[in-house]
Amino acid sequence: MSFLAEDSAVSKVLYYVQRFGDLNSQVIGALSKVKSTKTIIDELRLKKKLFVSLSPRHRSLGLKYYIAYAIGNYNISLLNVYNILDEIPVVIARNIMNPKELVMGLVYTTHPSFIRGLEALVSAGVIKYYEVYEETQRLEYPIDYSSFDFKEWKYRNNFLVSEREPFDFPDLSDDFYPDTYDVTILGKKQAHPTYSLKDISQSTRIPFKDVLYHYQNHIVGKGLISVYRTYLFPIDYRISIFFKDDKDLISELSRIPTLLYISKSEEMDYAMIVGQNYMLFDILNYLNSLSEKYTDISIKVHPNNSNYSLTASIPYEHFNGKWNFNPEVMVLRAEESL
Repeated sequence: MSFLAEDSAVSKVLYYVQRFGDLNSQVIGALSKVKSTKTIIDELRLKKKLFVSLSPRHRSLGLKYYIAYAIGNYNISLLNVYNILDEIPVVIARNIMNPKELVMGLVYTTHPSFIRGLEALVSAGVIKYYEVYEETQRLEYPIDYSSFDFKEWKYRNNFLVSEREPFDFPDLSDDFYPDTYDVTILGKKQAHPTYSLKDISQSTRIPFKDVLYHYQNHIVGKGLISVYRTYLFPIDYRISIFFKDDKDLISELSRIPTLLYISKSEEMDYAMIVGQNYMLFDILNYLNSLSEKYTDISIKVHPNNSNYSLTASIPYEHFNGKWNFNPEVMVLRAEESL
């Protein structure tokens, strides 16, 4: 693949793909000023399996994001927790260093009545303890490919990059509120990243012209997508980091090229990192060095398999013009798990 000799050009194209998606190579080419943009994207798709998934802007969907930390039963099924909590978790991850620890990302309305579901899990003995943090701000970071070796198809040994700034997203919503088509199309695309708009039309039975209109004019046009996660490799693990708010620490975490986001709350901040096995030791070594400088850091590692990680789309089937969640369903399912 001759174009991969220009590592800087490829990494620049990938940066803009993470901001604007991969559907319009002309836009990416104009922004990146890389003439071979279309060739790069096409060959990455065909030969290296470029994988692009979207991350929704929860606030624009009428949702809030919550981070939950829980201590539970070692044998607990992540899928069972997902079902008991009525599909509101978008990620559930077990810590391999202490398998009783669970980290969950939950989406819900502004009133967190899902707490009743967590309390029911405690009563059922599924979990013993939990803490919940309401996200007040999210810092989204694109995966940085500037230290990626496109010939070896892996990060270089010294993969740390310069301190990075998160994406700066303008609010395009203008008080726009999505309808059922918007949420269904967005959720389906999140659940099946490789689906084309025609695939979404077929699977949802929404006419293609309506799928195209809502995707272009509402989902993209109104800024319902916050970032397009762009991967050139399968994820082997996730790393969760809980820490007290510290600008210097955030800057140092941003040097890890596979830092995805930092979720800020009033009580605690949370960072999510992904990677492949060959990077794990070096990332943990770097994080351990940071823990010497910043004492309030808690690190948890989650292998990317069904025993340790579960990811899901937004619960779009709970939307019919407005979000419909019923905590009584969570309580009943928790009781049935006894």
